[in-house]
Amino acid sequence: MKPLIESLAKNTHNVWAKEKIKRGWTFGLNEFVDATQKRTPHLVPYEQVDERIKEANREGAKENLKVLQLFGIFLEPPVHEHDEIAEKEIAALKSHQRTYRAEATYTVTTGKWYFEFEVLTEGFMRIGWMDVSAAPDTSLGVDDKSYGFDGHLVKKWHLGAESYGKEWKKGDIVGCFLDLNDRTISFSLNGDLVLDPSGSEMAFDNVVPTDGFVPAMTLSAGMKAKLNFGQDSNSLKYFTTCGLQEGYEPFCVNMYRQMPMWYGKQMPDFSEINPASRMEITRVPPTGNSPPCLKVTQKVTTSDSGSFEKAKMEFIRLSLPVKCNDTFNRSK
Repeated sequence: MKPLIESLAKNTHNVWAKEKIKRGWTFGLNEFVDATQKRTPHLVPYEQVDERIKEANREGAKENLKVLQLFGIFLEPPVHEHDEIAEKEIAALKSHQRTYRAEATYTVTTGKWYFEFEVLTEGFMRIGWMDVSAAPDTSLGVDDKSYGFDGHLVKKWHLGAESYGKEWKKGDIVGCFLDLNDRTISFSLNGDLVLDPSGSEMAFDNVVPTDGFVPAMTLSAGMKAKLNFGQDSNSLKYFTTCGLQEGYEPFCVNMYRQMPMWYGKQMPDFSEINPASRMEITRVPPTGNSPPCLKVTQKVTTSDSGSFEKAKMEFIRLSLPVKCNDTFNRSK
């Protein structure tokens, strides 16, 4: 009963403080001041309130509980639960992520396709399908070009997130289904189709390709997963259980080479050095022992009085693209 009394006492103080603030009261050091000044030293968090006030609030809470018990009403102490879901979502938002997708030459626009995704670490990951017209650095499911399942947060992703399925664990295998005949996407977990809250086996419908779909996944830093596209259909663990009888084919059926996976990475942009800049770029021609290069210096400027200004030291990282000729000729 003590936790309940303490919670009621704290709530009494918070309600009182809220009303005071609404009427324009603020914190003041001296309790014995004119009421017109609207200041009080008790307008502080409950943990810092004078012990006399806390005890008075506790006594008031006890009296209120006794009155309720006389009317046959009994209250249970509050249960303090740790919100694991909110903690997971915050961690996922803060995590560094990277999206991988299959090479664009492997796109599909018709047919029914299947591959498997094995969870090797517990953490934030999404698996699904992406149209190659999507920006390569876009996370899976945040736009209208991609569709994903996230068993860590238990959500499906397309233009945002919705509750879907159940939580996956390390060692679980997710089956990814793409039906371009009926325009649907579905997922399975260890051979059982994942159902949405309405009981439907379809995670997404009205799935229409633009330039074609490829398998894709978004992983946060440190996460690991194993993809099986079915070059050897016998290596697919749950394909015969769910997929084969429905007319799906392994995504890399009859292929011998591994399918390349690409990822997007933000690269720095190059900008022109205008004449007004303090930086000066000089091209140094090649010599017999060294290739051509660029020399970056800082221009010497003069003040209005005619004296030379001291150069400010700057640290600059210069990244340059490298181009090679189609053929190389021996220098004479």
